[in-house]
Amino acid sequence: MYRKELFRFLVHRVYLDGVTEPGLIRVEVDWYTGHERR
Repeated sequence: MYRKELFRFLVHRVYLDGVTEPGLIRVEVDWYTGHERR
């Protein structure tokens, strides 16, 4: 349970894109630290 709470605390926003590229789901994570992960 601790890991899930920590993850929720650090993540600012999550984007899921299943339309741009057929057959693929793109995930982008914006962190509260300002970093972005694709």
